[in-house]
Amino acid sequence: MKAIMDTTYISPPDITAPVSSPVTFEFVTESTPIDLVHQYFQLRQDVFTNYWHLKQFAGDEDEYDKMSVILLMCHQNTCVGGARIVIRPAYSDIYLPMETADFLVTRLLPDLHLEGKNYVEICRLAILPEFMNGSHSTELYYQLACKCKELNISYAFGVSPILQARKIRIACRSFGMDTKICNDIAIPPLATYEGITMRLTVMDVASWNNHIVESLKQTALNQNTPPNLVLKQEEGSTEPTVST
Repeated sequence: MKAIMDTTYISPPDITAPVSSPVTFEFVTESTPIDLVHQYFQLRQDVFTNYWHLKQFAGDEDEYDKMSVILLMCHQNTCVGGARIVIRPAYSDIYLPMETADFLVTRLLPDLHLEGKNYVEICRLAILPEFMNGSHSTELYYQLACKCKELNISYAFGVSPILQARKIRIACRSFGMDTKICNDIAIPPLATYEGITMRLTVMDVASWNNHIVESLKQTALNQNTPPNLVLKQEEGSTEPTVST
């Protein structure tokens, strides 16, 4: 497994989890226990087949995992969620998992001027049902967004059903990232989608200022903000605010 960054992020404790054992977020490195990574592969298999009812989904490690940055969400040394960032470096000819020869984001979104830019697809996101709350999923997307910013990514894309796409948009906008659902772009009906209509989500990483959010979070922690800390962007405002 390729080394990415030896950093563990600790999210603000959620009211649904014991304060003594917070949920943590860790990007996979060479020192990450292989059993923990395998737990993530098994978890996404279980969630996609049992919770999302996809009959043909295969959660085993694939070729994209080997070229991805993988984020693990853990509780008491057990993987309870995770996602991967599949990177398409500038001037590369590789396809993202959602792309085909007839479905390329460079052609579909010419206004983004993606030529010469690094962009990614965030996919294989899975969280155990008992940890599916707004706080954990938003923090997971926030950690993914921070990693994208660190890697000099311009845009992050995702493909999901409309309800999930709306949740992604809410989560990302809550920490100030401009996120849009492209309802006018038809997603090819790949066999892996099993007849589910998908929507393309676009996250503008390049224009996002995560330093503002980090400053707000640190201020809230210094002021002993209650444990259900969440980040919220007020309607119509371009600056994120801390809500308790």
